[in-house]
Amino acid sequence: MMINILPFRFLQVLLAFLFTFHAPVSWADKVMVKSEPPIFSLTSLKAISKGALIAQLSQKDVIILGEVHDNVEHHRIHGQLINEISDFRKVASGGKKDQVFTSIIVEHLDAGNAVQFDASLERSLTNAGFNPQSWVWPTHEPLFSAIASSGLSLRGGSLSSSAGKEIYSSNGASAPAHLKLLLERATLSDASQKKLHKEIQDGHCGLFPENKIPQMAQVQRARDASLAYEAIQYAPSILIVGNGHAWNDIGVPQVIRANYPKVSLASVIYIEDEGISDPQKLLVKAKQLSKKADYVWFTSTMDRKDPCEKLR
Repeated sequence: MMINILPFRFLQVLLAFLFTFHAPVSWADKVMVKSEPPIFSLTSLKAISKGALIAQLSQKDVIILGEVHDNVEHHRIHGQLINEISDFRKVASGGKKDQVFTSIIVEHLDAGNAVQFDASLERSLTNAGFNPQSWVWPTHEPLFSAIASSGLSLRGGSLSSSAGKEIYSSNGASAPAHLKLLLERATLSDASQKKLHKEIQDGHCGLFPENKIPQMAQVQRARDASLAYEAIQYAPSILIVGNGHAWNDIGVPQVIRANYPKVSLASVIYIEDEGISDPQKLLVKAKQLSKKADYVWFTSTMDRKDPCEKLR
């Protein structure tokens, strides 16, 4: 399961220095390295280089990467980042196979399903339960193609749709025992519960029946617990989920930290922003996001139709 990476701390620190010779990048002072993507540590509220991010993430037992599901750029970035983190850990571990990330866990597959890659990427995924129509294939092709070429294992972490429906109908009573246990130890505060309910309503364009939101919240929490459980079972791992599951206060990180306080983890959310070329605007946005994750990676905004239009 989990691997103690502390014996490699010295080498990682050395590598971190090599990776971050030009970092941190102080965008607030308008010192910008053009080749660096707009990444902020939400702890220090300072821009950091991609190399610094890789070095810091590589020290964690569980890395959680958020995404906007229909943003191809996010999937391309994730594919590259997974390979770069894996390469970093290989060097830091002296090439020992048991000291590198061997498991990628994704929301796009149900827990218990593992992908056996063959000549056809789409067929390999669908054989493991991936739904090309639901996930609008080939939107995620850059991600899964990179994983396939990395040699790392790919496993599902999510609830099945049937389990989700049962949990919704039973208001959480039908959740599997191991997930119930995790959630009992990770009770949300009243404020966090209200926040989760608001996010669910916002995610449904304000049209979800108010009296049904608690049931949907049960499904969301059970899904977070399932993702957390799989990430821990196969740690060291990289977990790829929608941004909402990557939030520190109401998502997977909250479940893991409440149940496994000794596990080191970090969450990275990927946020679209029209002001991607304006350092000051991004710094303001980073401050607003400071409690949601450990890092934020800003990307350009996609042109898309209003998803709420067809629901109104």
